[in-house]
Amino acid sequence: ALSDILATLPEVTALSPLDVAVVRVMIVHAWRRLALRHPDLPRSAHSAKWLGHDCRVLVAQLLGKYPRPALDQVNAA
Repeated sequence: ALSDILATLPEVTALSPLDVAVVRVMIVHAWRRLALRHPDLPRSAHSAKWLGHDCRVLVAQLLGKYPRPALDQVNAA
């Protein structure tokens, strides 16, 4: 799901502050579901097929691409 978000969402400049806030909530919600099920362990503690570490990198990329808007911008929307 996060790969699809990264591939399909427009650049942050094309979104309103409220849209960016919604995107961030969706990203964090998807990450939270994974993080709560799988503790933060070293890569060697999981099987080679587990993609949790790759997911963590993707979440960081997405949150960096869509930085947190100022609260007053979101409230104005």
